[in-house]
Amino acid sequence: MALHYVDDYAAVVRKVFAALRPGGRFVFSVEHPVCTAHPAGWVRNAQGEALYWPLDDYQRQGRRSTAWFVDGVVKFHRTVEHYVNTLIERGFRLEHLGEPRPLPACLAERPALQETMRRPPVLLLAACR
Repeated sequence: MALHYVDDYAAVVRKVFAALRPGGRFVFSVEHPVCTAHPAGWVRNAQGEALYWPLDDYQRQGRRSTAWFVDGVVKFHRTVEHYVNTLIERGFRLEHLGEPRPLPACLAERPALQETMRRPPVLLLAACR
């Protein structure tokens, strides 16, 4: 959960590829691009219930400023396509693309996690050199 804070993702991918031996794996997670595209958060009704997560400006990649514990946190939005194709272009073979969701037992214990069933909060990628 760090590469969405890095401006030059392609440089990181190049360096990781160079550091790995053949067969080595690069596994990482980022905040899902659905969340970073337009980081406004849930639109809620008067009772505080989540109505929808607005998705806007998805194709325009780059710097976004948002609030996360403090105002002015800088993240770099990229499309899913960009994350995946950068790996492939740098020589990696994609092994897994995941958008994890809570297990039923977790949802039963923490009902607030139900919101994560409506939009993916995390993107997982695993690639092999």
